[in-house]
Amino acid sequence: MSDRESIVERIESLERQVKGLMENEPIRTRQIEVLDDKGNARIVIGPIAEDRMGLVLKDELGRDSLTLEVSKTYGSGLRLLDDSERQRAYFLHSAGPERGGFPSLGLLGHESPDRTCSSSLGIVNDSPSLSLFYGTRQINLNLNDTEASVEVWGDGEGQVSLGSVDVESAKGKTETTPLMTIRIEDEDERVVWDAP
Repeated sequence: MSDRESIVERIESLERQVKGLMENEPIRTRQIEVLDDKGNARIVIGPIAEDRMGLVLKDELGRDSLTLEVSKTYGSGLRLLDDSERQRAYFLHSAGPERGGFPSLGLLGHESPDRTCSSSLGIVNDSPSLSLFYGTRQINLNLNDTEASVEVWGDGEGQVSLGSVDVESAKGKTETTPLMTIRIEDEDERVVWDAP
């Protein structure tokens, strides 16, 4: 094949592609990148990780800033990342019928080996849940058609529960306490005080 024939063949191929675009035929590819005027990828559509596909927006230095993704394992979600590409906020809908799939919204603050700061709001088993974390301290607010509770955990100091919570009886059965229960447990989950 001569150079001229090769050029003609490439032009005809490009014409077919353009004609397909004009006729709204789908574009099929593994990944699409949109570049800025310096040639840096700013938008990437395609595989994010082994089991995730999505859209990634990058800052001017090429760092991931936002991901919109879908995964068979993890579900679908929107994640906002900081300049170090650490997740700081998310809106997710988890996957998996065994977990029932649930939506959640979270904010994540400073992270260090000894302290994290975060909050999440979600729907678990068709019931709203709010969780606040700071270091090893945690507060959970849970509500459903039979229970309402606030649970507070300290730095290895035990737990305080206000409202109805599921507890394991001496016989090993799970029981739900009355709505107006106050219960204090030590770090070994032994009841120190409860009323009524």
